[in-house]
Amino acid sequence: MVGDIHLLWDERDTRAIDDCGYDLVLFVGDLAGFGLDGALRVAQDIAELKTPALVLPGNHDAVTAPQLAAEVLMRTPDLAREALALRMTARVQALANALSPVPLCGYSLHPFEAHGLTVLAARPHSLGGPRLAFRRYLASRFHVRRMTDSVDRLCALFDAVPESQQILVLAHNGPSGLGSSRHAIFGCDFRTGDGDWGDPDLGEALQYARDSGKRVLGVVAGHMHHAVRGGGERAWLVERHGLVHVNAARVPRYRAGARGEERHHVRLTLENGRVSVEPVWLPIPNASRKKKPVRTAMSRARRTRRRALVTTGRALKTLSFPGGSATLRGPATKRGFMKLESQSLIDGQRLPAANAMGVPAPGGAQPGANKSPHLKWSGAPAGTKSFVVTCVDRDVPTKPDDVNKPDRTVPYDLPRTEFVHWLLVDIPASTTELQEGQDAEGMTARGKAPGKVSHGVRGLNDYTGWFKGDKDLEGQYAGYDGPWPPFNDERLHHYTFTVYAVDVPSLNLSGGFTLADAKKALQGHVLAEAKLTVSYAIYANAR
Repeated sequence: MVGDIHLLWDERDTRAIDDCGYDLVLFVGDLAGFGLDGALRVAQDIAELKTPALVLPGNHDAVTAPQLAAEVLMRTPDLAREALALRMTARVQALANALSPVPLCGYSLHPFEAHGLTVLAARPHSLGGPRLAFRRYLASRFHVRRMTDSVDRLCALFDAVPESQQILVLAHNGPSGLGSSRHAIFGCDFRTGDGDWGDPDLGEALQYARDSGKRVLGVVAGHMHHAVRGGGERAWLVERHGLVHVNAARVPRYRAGARGEERHHVRLTLENGRVSVEPVWLPIPNASRKKKPVRTAMSRARRTRRRALVTTGRALKTLSFPGGSATLRGPATKRGFMKLESQSLIDGQRLPAANAMGVPAPGGAQPGANKSPHLKWSGAPAGTKSFVVTCVDRDVPTKPDDVNKPDRTVPYDLPRTEFVHWLLVDIPASTTELQEGQDAEGMTARGKAPGKVSHGVRGLNDYTGWFKGDKDLEGQYAGYDGPWPPFNDERLHHYTFTVYAVDVPSLNLSGGFTLADAKKALQGHVLAEAKLTVSYAIYANAR
């Protein structure tokens, strides 16, 4: 695992870690200093890793200096913090694009089934302590508005891990309950009397997991730098309740060694259900103190990098996610920094009614214009042979009991799942733009047929299953069909549009193939990707 980076990562780190032969690299966050540009450079170097990796964003990632200052100063009015967070969604997306194909994670599960291990990514952008920071972003992205919401979400993640799987938690900051002195592993050393600065939501969720009999191995985190203000160093490794807790925030993570410059990480080895941990100072060939990456105004004691390396004996090539698998590493080609733009959509804003399949109407909803949106992408890496475009809604109710019932609403806190709205593969490499309405315009009863069209090959969207059994609408719905959320759903739905750069001209899919089929065919072939996310609702009071 690699601790807080704070800009101290370059291509030499990437090569050195790949040479170690690890199975997995875990970054606990804080790639950035106080701006996005430096973080994007670090992210692009991380994206070059051939070793599978996960990155959990920290409190310095995708935020601005004024925004971070407002969060740190607890007296800052809520309205000021809200205003400073307005573009955070776009900044997070830019960071995710730069990291691709390495996932930027948070409140998510990443199973490695061949090894009986699931990595549970905890709350992203943690600032530590009892107060929930970056609430506007967490609410819009994860529906987390208070610390109790975060506890519920983490507990639900633990519940979703099969009994057969061991769990390793990846967090930016560690859990509460591990000591209140300033030298404690997550103790506060910058405010007198604040004591335990661990995340209370993670501490409570871990207790829930233990009580539920979950096989939690431990927590890998950072945030609280090893060097303690006022002198001395904090504990960085603690075992409590049978769990190993690691703080990898060695800042700075560079030092001069007998063989030249050395760079810090922590090696975790999992064997027969046991965890062994050791710090590693890795010699970097041809590196010198004069060639360090660009410095920031941050003091040396606050510059660090954190990363987690898990050794399990066999190389891992894919991560499985709910709904399919995502390949971490394809051929060893130079990753591009792709950009996705649209004249129809604005990232982080509401989807226009023109691009929706259903729109508000008296007493409910009615068919809309259902135009596929304009999309334009750039920055695909060399070797791109085709593109894939998808759109997925992540806020679909898991139970249909209350859907579209005029006498009641779909509860906001009802568990949610995904719904595919667009699947288009084998888009020629020469095509980098889809015009509005090119793949759909108007609702087609019984759907558009799957198969080849002038701009690619259409796969089935999830209206195919939704309308099954409806004598007027049942059929195969392929390509784009826009949002039609329940007209009584209290939750605002979020739609992520993704374009993938692929290193083969065709995925060789035919007939009524689905997104799961496409993900399987994409394994090992994704060179880069870019995303944008918009929201939509028919219910006037959705939030």
